[in-house]
This record gives sequence, C-alpha cells and structure tokens, in this order.
Amino acid sequence: MSLVDPGHVQIKSIHTTEGVRGRTCYSPSTMKTNIKNMTGFALTHAAVIVVFMMVGAMAPGCVSGQAHESGPETTARPNMHSENMESKDVAMTDSRSEDVDLGAVVEAHMEHEFVDRDVDATMLTMTDDPYVFNVPMLTGGFGAESVRRFYTKEFVGKMPADVKVTPISRTVGKDRVVDELVLSFTHDVQLDFMLPGVPPTGKYVELPYVVVMKFENGKIAHEHIYWDQASLLVQVGLLDPTLVPAVGADQAHRLVELADWAR
Repeated sequence: MSLVDPGHVQIKSIHTTEGVRGRTCYSPSTMKTNIKNMTGFALTHAAVIVVFMMVGAMAPGCVSGQAHESGPETTARPNMHSENMESKDVAMTDSRSEDVDLGAVVEAHMEHEFVDRDVDATMLTMTDDPYVFNVPMLTGGFGAESVRRFYTKEFVGKMPADVKVTPISRTVGKDRVVDELVLSFTHDVQLDFMLPGVPPTGKYVELPYVVVMKFENGKIAHEHIYWDQASLLVQVGLLDPTLVPAVGADQAHRLVELADWAR
C-alpha cells in the first residue's frame, strides 16, 4: 500500500508583543525613535539619565538582544519579545522543532504501522514515554511498555489485509501534526481496539479518522485518535440507522468528495 502525501497546511506560531504586569516592552530602536520625537528636549547629561531610567524600567522578561553584564543571559518567553528584537533565545528554543520535518516523521511512523508492520521501527519514531489514546473506545497504551503491547497485540500487523489509509488533509504546527484521513478495510479480523469482543462481520468499512500527534524533540510524544463510533457500528451491522440519527459510509464518501472539490 502506498501512502499519498496529504495537502499541507502550514501554521506558523505568531509571537505577540506583550507587556508584563501592564508594562510595554520596547526595543532599543523604538526607544531611540521616541527620544527623537520629544518636543523641545535636548540630550543633556540629565536626558541621558532619563534614558537609562527608562531602560531600567523595562518590564521583567523583555530582552534587548544583548546579555546583561551582571549575569548570564536567560531565555525569555516568546510572547514577551518585541517584533523588532533579534533574540537568539527564540531561535534556540524553536530549533529542535524547526529542524525536523514533522510530516516526514508521521509518514515514517504510518509506513512502519501499515506497510512494514514493524513494531520496533514504529516505536523508534516515538519518545521514551509515549501514549496512544483511541478516544471513542478508551483503548490504546500509556507508557512505552503499554504502547508496545498495544501495537503488538492489537494494531501493528493485526489490521485487515486490505486496510487502506486515504489522506484528506494535514495541518502542521510547531510541535503538533493533525491528520484527517479515511480508514478503509474489510472487517474480516477481530479489532478489539475499535470493536472489542465483536467477531468479524465481513462488512466493508470506510471511516473518517483523525489523528492528533504531539511532538517532543522531533519524536511523537502522544497520539489522540478519533472516529465516529456510531458510523462504524452502522457499517458493521450493529446499529440500525433507521432507529437512531446515525449514518454509515456516506460520511467518508461525502468527505472525499468535498476534499476533491476543495482542491
């Protein structure tokens, strides 16, 4: 099975200039402009003192782009930086995420799950203490040993032979990837993480499927996975859509149509 690259939607973090305790943070260039615009004000020795008093009154956490001589440079929170500031701290903080192609990590992770069916390779794409949470049925694994056990006994290599993953969209953030997919398969094996205790029905399933992956240091820290359990139950014949407000494969069909139309 080949995994088609989804359309990427890049979301960049927006750093806002924000004062601390109601104060406004200024960059050196902003202060220089303010001084030039002061009507009737001459830069005498007294004015220089005023300038230094203004610098001293800058809110804690505001960074001028230079280290203080009195102590080591500290890392400020991104939302405390002025837009005009050049801070090495922000670059150092963001470098681990920016240097890693998170989408490529997700592709490798999914290929190990569905194509290679290799638990060890799948685990290598994750942190030392990950978790996987299938929200509709509260299944998955919490911690490395539990995740490995879940992959080994219930997921990797345990899916139906005709399982297919169809990408709809991908949203990539600073440390998070959200994949919108359609998961298709014939229910010819028991899938306890989705349908615990339900024997194979032989029904074909097409199910919208959303995976939210959180990253730490370029590896997957956790996965939150969502699907519509009512739609799944309708498709395997365990829920009558004439008796409850639920739909089956029409969900996936309409989603694919809209995705194709939007492109």
